[in-house]
Amino acid sequence: MPITVAIIQARMGSSRLPGKVLMDINGKPMIHHVIERTLKAIPEVILAIPNLSQDDVLAHACRDMGVRIYRGHPTDVLCRYIKAAQEVEADKIIRVTGDCPIIEPNVISHVEDRLTEQYDYASNLYPRSYPKGLDCEALWFDTLLRLDRISEPQDREHVTSFIGRNQSLFRIANVIDNRSVDTQADLDAVRHWMK
Repeated sequence: MPITVAIIQARMGSSRLPGKVLMDINGKPMIHHVIERTLKAIPEVILAIPNLSQDDVLAHACRDMGVRIYRGHPTDVLCRYIKAAQEVEADKIIRVTGDCPIIEPNVISHVEDRLTEQYDYASNLYPRSYPKGLDCEALWFDTLLRLDRISEPQDREHVTSFIGRNQSLFRIANVIDNRSVDTQADLDAVRHWMK
């Protein structure tokens, strides 16, 4: 059985809202919400953060959250993912970003289940049918290594942007949000999702 790990990328140095991952939402830092919700879907979680001194506070804030913390290259996030996955010998990687505090555990599980051996990559992005903030991706470690070999320099910070621009080069599975209720089958599906 493949070893699955969720890797949450986060940093203090956001250009639009610096320090946002530690900003308070209902009494706790944003990143705590992301971690807790991700742990409901995937029991092995790694927080992958830059090895910059400004991110020490982030590492400190998450040290008791029940996740591993990997610190790596500040801008080469693809490298950070590869090294974090190697630490636990992961086969299947679930990608979540630290600024999505409403990430839905059921969506994570659904995307993770969609990545089978016949695909390189699964997500709920191509085409997007979920609201922003519920983005989730799953890919095999071999796909990460392939991205490491063929991605362009500008892709390394965004990990999977090369896949989005070059979909014909990958076997992609997509998860569609079809939770509106029009039929009994729709109602049954929504009941399943909301368990």
